Amino acid sequence: MSLRPRRRPSATAALAVALVPALLAGCTLMGRDRGAAPPTGDAMARSVQPEYRKDDTWAYSLGGEEVIEKVIDVTPEGHVLWAATDGRRWEAFPDPLLPPARSIPEAGPQITRLFTPSALGDLTLFPLRAGRAVEYRTDLASANDGRIERAVEHTCEVRGPRQVTVPAGAFTAVEVFCQRGGRFETLYYAPEVRNTVMELRDVDGRMEKKELMAYRPAPGGEAAPTVPDPDQVTTATAEPLAGTPTPSATSAVVSESLDTPTAVATAAPAPAAATASPAPAADRVSLAPAPAGGWTLQLAALSTEAAARQAWSRWQGKVGSVMPGAEPRIEQGGGLWRLTTGSFRDSTAANATCARLQKAGVQCFAKES
Repeated sequence: MSLRPRRRPSATAALAVALVPALLAGCTLMGRDRGAAPPTGDAMARSVQPEYRKDDTWAYSLGGEEVIEKVIDVTPEGHVLWAATDGRRWEAFPDPLLPPARSIPEAGPQITRLFTPSALGDLTLFPLRAGRAVEYRTDLASANDGRIERAVEHTCEVRGPRQVTVPAGAFTAVEVFCQRGGRFETLYYAPEVRNTVMELRDVDGRMEKKELMAYRPAPGGEAAPTVPDPDQVTTATAEPLAGTPTPSATSAVVSESLDTPTAVATAAPAPAAATASPAPAADRVSLAPAPAGGWTLQLAALSTEAAARQAWSRWQGKVGSVMPGAEPRIEQGGGLWRLTTGSFRDSTAANATCARLQKAGVQCFAKES
C-alpha cells in the first residue's frame, strides 16, 4: 500500500514533511496478519526498551485523520528525533511511554520538559512487568529564558497483556495506565512494532483514540510484520480489549491503500466463555444519582467497569477524609468507564476540593456534569 496522507497537509504540515524525505510519499507500510496474535506471556517477555532507527515509520488514525510519525534521526546520546505530517517535531527518550523531552516547533519558542528524576533508568517502565510502576515530575520550561511554565505529576503502572484489534491488525499488547496531572490515558504497547498500537486519552471529558494503521521499519532494520496474502482475513479467536466496541471475532476487509478506510469490521457472535456474568449485588459499587450541581470531580477513566470499581475501593478512604459521605458514580461513554464523585455549584468549589484531594494522594480534575 502506498503511504500518502488522506488530505492535503496545511502549509505548516508541509514544512514538517520537508524534514521527512520523499520516502514518506512512496514507501510501503506493512499491516500485521490479523489471524495470529502472539501468546500473552510472550508479549510481556519481549517488552524490553525498544531501539529506533532513522526512517522507522508508523501511520496512525487520530480524530478521523491519518497522521504519519517518522524517526528522522537518533542522536549520539540515544535521543530520538521525530517528525509528523500534522506539523509536529519533537525530541524524545527511546521510550514511547514517556512524554517528549522537547518540542521543536516551526515557529515560536521551543518547550523543554525537565524530568525529576532525570535518569532514564528511574523514569522508564521497561522491561514491562505487570504491577511495575513509576512516579516522576515534569517541569515545562521555555527554551528562551528557562522559565518554568507548568509542573505536572505523572504516575504510570503496567496492567498486563491485552488482546487489541486495530486497523493494522490483531496484537497482544501490554496495557499501561497513566495519570498525568489529573488527566488519564491508557497506552497499549506492542513489542513487534516497537510502539503503541492504541492510545486512549480522556480530553476534557471526551475520549480521544489513536490507533495504528500501518508500520514500516527502517530499511535494513528488523523484518516487517507479514502482510496476509488475501485481502480478507479473519480473527476467529482474539478476545477484544475490554471496554472497546471491538467484537470477540471480526471479519475485516483490509484496504491496500491508506486513502480509504483500512478495515471494516463486522461483529460475529462472541464465544460463550467470553460472556461475563453480572457481579453479585454485594460486590457492585453503588452508583450515586446524577449530581444536582453543575460540576463534579473525575477521578479516573478506565477501560472496564471492574477497574473503575477497584479504583474506588482503593481511593474511598482518602476521598472520604476530604469529602465525608462521598459516593461514586461510574458511567460508560466513548469506550471508557468514568469514575466521578461529588456535586458542586461552580468550578471554583470543585477545583478547591480537587486540590485537597490531590494533597491526600488522589488525582482528579473538575468537569461540568
